[in-house]
Amino acid sequence: SEYGDIYNHLAFLDNTFPDDKEGTFTNDFTFNKHRINARYVQIKAINYGDFEHNDKAGNNVGSFSAHDQVITLGFGKPLNEKITLGVNINLLNSQHEIYHAFAIASNVSASYYHAKKQFTSTLLFRNIGRQLISYTDEKEHLPFDVQFGLSKELKHLPFRYSLTFHHLNQFDIKSPYKLIAQTNGETGELEIKEESIAKTAFRHLIIGGKLNPSRKRLFLSWSG
Repeated sequence: SEYGDIYNHLAFLDNTFPDDKEGTFTNDFTFNKHRINARYVQIKAINYGDFEHNDKAGNNVGSFSAHDQVITLGFGKPLNEKITLGVNINLLNSQHEIYHAFAIASNVSASYYHAKKQFTSTLLFRNIGRQLISYTDEKEHLPFDVQFGLSKELKHLPFRYSLTFHHLNQFDIKSPYKLIAQTNGETGELEIKEESIAKTAFRHLIIGGKLNPSRKRLFLSWSG
């Protein structure tokens, strides 16, 4: 073959629930030419079903449907035995009644893996792209996110820990609905509740672990 060894894997998943349907088609394949690995092509479709269309007075005037689709193309290229670059491209389509939206987004990553030390680290740039068609006249921004993660397996214990730092591009990520002011019941004055810098910083951190006693397929994991 012109591309050397090629690996293919096909999968189809169809989950049916009372109110929605979800189907996923995945094709994993590898091209060895130029050491470029086209890792997967994935098509995901979600059908939320049909809904009654009522006017302001509550009269039924018909029905409408809602569905979303995502097509993902993923590529990877190892620079050497320890460093790998990866990128995927997502085409996102959404149709809810007469409202239609379409966007293109990409995730780019660089990973470092040290097999002897069982250490992995990854720098990830998520949701690079833009909305091309919006539900309304106002286009929305994609939730751009810079993440850095690392994990290591302990030498004398079958335990792997992980640290993930997310939203490194934005320091204050607390919910806009978080209560920041309240009225003092005794004085009647409005008091501002300020969050400490340390608490705001720790919002960016996710700590996880995986215990694998047999070092095979049986393992316990947690994150928080």
